[in-house]
Amino acid sequence: MTEQYIRYAAMFIIIMMAVIDDYRRFKVSNRIIIAGMIIGVVINMGSLMYGGDVRGYIYGGMAGFAIMYMVYIFGGVGAGDVKLLAVCGLLIGVTYIVRLICAAMICGVLTGVLENVGVIKGRQGVCIRDNALIKQGRHTIIHRFHYTYALCLGAVIMVVLNLKV
Repeated sequence: MTEQYIRYAAMFIIIMMAVIDDYRRFKVSNRIIIAGMIIGVVINMGSLMYGGDVRGYIYGGMAGFAIMYMVYIFGGVGAGDVKLLAVCGLLIGVTYIVRLICAAMICGVLTGVLENVGVIKGRQGVCIRDNALIKQGRHTIIHRFHYTYALCLGAVIMVVLNLKV
């Protein structure tokens, strides 16, 4: 159980670093991704040394990447978000990464709905800063927002619902 808490803590640290970077630059730095990968590999190596099975965590990294890559292809998230979810999958495993992606997607959809009905607006909102519409001529192509915010909220929800007290 202690190992799972270490994994959750590492995941939250990486996600919070990504949130801060996303807030400042509207992208997730590869330095954060590489640091997360190194942390994930070190934790998995430690688990392997003590007789743990790390296949679920490796599959988690691959599943996080594959699922989010499909979303990326359709323009739903940026490349940094795809790599960040691969890191999260490496840390929390295949079962929990699917739950995390579902929770983050729901949080992202709710953020979009609240923004479109006017509850969240620009800099005053809880989740949106430097909201951007990318336009081509008269048509809006992409409505950008910080997906890392939805990911962070989804991670909190996933962890709280999974903790056995």
